Amino acid sequence: MFDENKAETRIPVDSAEDICRQADLLRAPVARYLAPTASATPEPAVAQIGAGVSW
Repeated sequence: MFDENKAETRIPVDSAEDICRQADLLRAPVARYLAPTASATPEPAVAQIGAGVSW
């Protein structure tokens, strides 16, 4: 596991049950990875898609 400072923590896993017990620890880095960053280009708003196009 890597925390927000990229420090590694090893967690022994011997069974699928061990993975389930660590679910919150597994979700946290994924959430950080998927979270938008300040430097990311925002997606266009739905209202802007097709703006200026007459239907």
